[in-house]
Amino acid sequence: MDLSERHPDKKVLIVSHGALIGLSLKKLIPHFDTSEHLHNTSVTMLNKVELSWDCKLYNCITHLDTERCESN
Repeated sequence: MDLSERHPDKKVLIVSHGALIGLSLKKLIPHFDTSEHLHNTSVTMLNKVELSWDCKLYNCITHLDTERCESN
C-alpha cells in the first residue's frame, strides 16, 4: 500500500535527496521531463488525480529569493 492509499485526501510531506525525487518522478509520471538539475532545497509538488499523478510544481526555488528576506 502506498502513502496516498494510507492517507487518502491528506497532504503528505516527503523530504529527500534529488536523486530519489528524480527516480520517483520517472516511476510515477514516466512522460515527465526530469532532465533539469534539481536545486538544493527546491520544492516539487505532486497531486494524485484519480489513478494517475500530476506534477503541480517542479524544482521551485522562489523561497530562496534573498531580496524577499528581511534582515534585522
